[in-house]
Parts: sequence; structure tokens; C-alpha cells
Amino acid sequence: MGEVIEARLDAMATMPQPVDLVENFALAVPSGVISSILGVPHEEEQRFQRLTERFVTTTLTPEELTQSAADFVAFCRELIELKKAEPQDDLITRLVTDRLEAGEIDMDQLIGMLILLVFGGHDTTTGLIGLGIFTLLKHPDQLELLRSGKRTWENAAEELVRIHSVARSGPRRIASEDLEVNGFVVRKGEGVIPSVLAANHDEERFGPSRFTDFTVPEQRPSHLAFGFGPHQCLGQNLARAEIVTALKAIFDRFPRMRLVDDRIPEVKTRQDRAFWGLRELLVDLEPAD
Repeated sequence: MGEVIEARLDAMATMPQPVDLVENFALAVPSGVISSILGVPHEEEQRFQRLTERFVTTTLTPEELTQSAADFVAFCRELIELKKAEPQDDLITRLVTDRLEAGEIDMDQLIGMLILLVFGGHDTTTGLIGLGIFTLLKHPDQLELLRSGKRTWENAAEELVRIHSVARSGPRRIASEDLEVNGFVVRKGEGVIPSVLAANHDEERFGPSRFTDFTVPEQRPSHLAFGFGPHQCLGQNLARAEIVTALKAIFDRFPRMRLVDDRIPEVKTRQDRAFWGLRELLVDLEPAD
């Protein structure tokens, strides 16, 4: 992970200013990390990134979505066959040798696991890294607390995850019986879509928690952004590590970094994704005084 992040920082240092941190950092880091973990060959990383980006695009037609899914599944099959022929020290090789060839899972199940791993921690982490950088640049007093050691990057990451809640709705459910929730009656057979965003901004639990209220807490905050109980995100520890490491590294490398346009209404967000995030984040890494 550290090597991927340092490589992106080195590359950005040589780019013309301003730099789009979404394309060159927030997207590139999770893509590079998951590629390394899975064992995607270096020459296939750009193709892998294009396929994953298209697969999570919500504005595709049904025909385009079907084709994007087929393309990604075909890519997974290629990787699996490659690892069968040329085993390496990576996750796909281990799944192939320990689970597939042992008969514990079949090919479709293995592909399903790869899809879950990729999309559970790729687009969401991209959104959180970009939003995290933007949030800290807009709250320099909180950034200074982190730099001085008065607050921890781990607590900052947890609060950013809670505040932004990039996976904003929970699983779809149908009520199996009549029930009452905070005075609202849900009838048996009615559909329910819980809002993770609303839960993570419950003022009775968290107090005021708008973007403008962002502060890094002294204690690690609790939240529902990664789920609850048995229904928790499998990749949450990887996501936490990526967010903490990426944020600390970029602010250490470019301590004078600033937004090209810091007006919140001008921020470009992603409207074609299932998860909340920025479409573009232009910064000057080494602004002239």
C-alpha cells in the first residue's frame, strides 16, 4: 500500500499544476492497492480500472450494464486462468489453490467473491479519499490538530467516514410483520430502504454534524457506515488503512497544497455512481506565495 501511494505522490510532483486529485490520487490509490492484492498484472491495471469504473456507472442503459458486467466477468476468468497457469503470491492464487481446486467453491462463486472484493472497497474508498482531502483543506484548523499530533489520523478517518457516508442507503428489506419505528407504522409486506446517511447524522446521537461542523474527535466515533452486527463490510479494515495512510501521506508530502476553487457550490460531485464522491478536485500542490 505504501509503495502505491508513494508512487502516485512522486508522479503528481512532476505533473503540470493544477492537478486533479480524484483522477490522479483518490481513484488511482485504491485501484493500485486492490490490483496488487489480487495480483493483476501491471500491464493490465489500466484495463482493470476502466472495467471497474464502467461497472459501477449507474447511467448505463440495461444493455450497456449487461455488457459491462460480461466484460468484467470475462476479465476475472482471464485472471483466474492466469493464476492456474502461473501461481503467484497473491489473493487470487490463494483462492484458486485453496478453495477452487480443493472443490470448496466453483468458478461462479469465485468470480462472485472477486466482484464483492473489488466493488466493496474500490469506489467507496475513492470517494472517501477525495472527500477527506477536500474536507481537511476546508477545515485548516482541524488539519493543524492532526499535524501537531493533538488528534489522530485514525479518528479523523472514522469521522470522515461517518460525516460523508458514501454508501448512503442500506439493503432493501420487506417487513415480515407490522411494526412501529419512531411513531411511523410499517405494514407487513411494505418495502423498507434504511438510510445510512440519516442514521450517521442523527442529532440525538451525534449532535450537529453538517459539513461545516466537521471536527476531529478526541475519541474514536462509532457509526454505521460499515454496517452493523453480522452485516458488516468485509473490506472495512483495508478501507480504513487506505484512507489513513493516503491522507497523512499527501499532506506530509505537499504541506502547502490548496484548492484552486474553494467555493463549496462549485465542487463537482459524481452523479453517475452508486456511491457519493467527487468527480474532480483541482489543487495546486506547491502554490506560489
